[in-house]
Amino acid sequence: MALHIEDYALLSDCHSAALVGRDGSIDWLCLPRYDSASMFGALLGTEDQGRWLLAPADPTATAVRAYVGESFWRRPDQGIWEVRGTPREFTHSRVMVWTAFDRAIRGATEYGLPGPVERWRTIRDEVRRDIEERGFNTARGCYTQHFGGEEVDASLLVLPQVGFCAADDPRMLGTVAVLEADLMRDGLLLRYTTHAALDGLEPGEHPFLACSFWLVEQYAASGRIEDAQALMTRLVGLANDVGLLAEEYDVTTGHHAGNTPQALTHLTLVRAADALVAALAVKVPADSL
Repeated sequence: MALHIEDYALLSDCHSAALVGRDGSIDWLCLPRYDSASMFGALLGTEDQGRWLLAPADPTATAVRAYVGESFWRRPDQGIWEVRGTPREFTHSRVMVWTAFDRAIRGATEYGLPGPVERWRTIRDEVRRDIEERGFNTARGCYTQHFGGEEVDASLLVLPQVGFCAADDPRMLGTVAVLEADLMRDGLLLRYTTHAALDGLEPGEHPFLACSFWLVEQYAASGRIEDAQALMTRLVGLANDVGLLAEEYDVTTGHHAGNTPQALTHLTLVRAADALVAALAVKVPADSL
């Protein structure tokens, strides 16, 4: 029997689309085009009308999480921004590894989910030590974009969001100060300092609005309420005539740039608004922020 429509996600390549249920079942798919005959049609009736599902044959089977290769997290990568340069040990990427193990531990200890908790704790603590030792530049007093570097990256604002450190931790406050000094352009935040050695692109880009909303959240969580309110007011004022925001904003021309609208921008707006409300400890109408 088909699920409720709200229990499906739509996957599309802009030529066709599939409806995938929460259980991983593809219950509707037309190939190669939207108007082609359906290959899977369980959405309209029963499983006999066709679906694709990879799942245990035993409906009572339980899933156990496993980490493939305990040193896999040490591999360099392209980071959250998917830069085109040489893979590096990005601090944000390592913090997300720490977060994955931390949440797995909480899932086991708080909700009784199965797993090798002590081994996960050992790896989580090892990842943290690696970040604190190699992802923090003592001379500049900040976390860095990648291990062994000197530059910062706006993705470092995610560290307090995932619980890696407190928003008012001295190391985080030092990082914010360097972000403001290095990446602020006309009051808005860049993702990072672009140069060919890092991302393979020509230097220069516009402020990335999600990063500025992250900064609003950081300001609010660390007690800089007036700064948070001022930046939030500036950002929501950039919305277009239908209330939507783009990926980037050209501070020179006043035009939106990049993907428009950008979902990440709006998600970070919601987080920033929540942080402001929590900091003010009052309930205010969303349209007054």
